Amino acid sequence: MAVTMMTGVTMYAQDGSQKGGHDGMGKQLGLTDAQKAQIKSIRESFKNQNQGAMSELKALHEKMKEQMKSGDKSGAQTTREQIKAKMQTLQSVRQQMQGQIRNVLNSEQQAKFDKMIAKRKEHKKELREERRERRRERNG
Repeated sequence: MAVTMMTGVTMYAQDGSQKGGHDGMGKQLGLTDAQKAQIKSIRESFKNQNQGAMSELKALHEKMKEQMKSGDKSGAQTTREQIKAKMQTLQSVRQQMQGQIRNVLNSEQQAKFDKMIAKRKEHKKELREERRERRRERNG
C-alpha cells in the first residue's frame, strides 16, 4: 500500500477507473512533452530520496504482521505507531512533491490536478472505511 502510494501519483478518471502514473495523468491534464519530462524528473528525485524510508516502512509492516501472528499485541501496537509516524512524514514529503508537480502545470491543468487529488483522497477515505468495516465484521 505505502510503496504504491509513494512511487507515483495515482489518478482517477471521471468514471472512477484508476489511471496510474504518467499516462493517466498526462492524458487527463493534456501535458506537453516538456511537462511530462519535468514531472518524471520530480517523481524520480522523490523516489530516490525516499527509497530508504520506504524500505523501513516495508520492514515495519512485516514486523507488525509477525507480531500479530505471534500474539504480541503490545509490540504490534508499538510498531503500528512507528508505521503511522513514518507514513505521516512520507505524506508530508509527498505533498511537497505534488506542489512541485503543480508548479509545472498551467492554471487550467492545476484546477484539474486539484480535482484529481481531491478525488483520490476521497477514494482512499472510502477504502479505509471499507477496511474498518471488514475488520469489525471479522472481529464482531
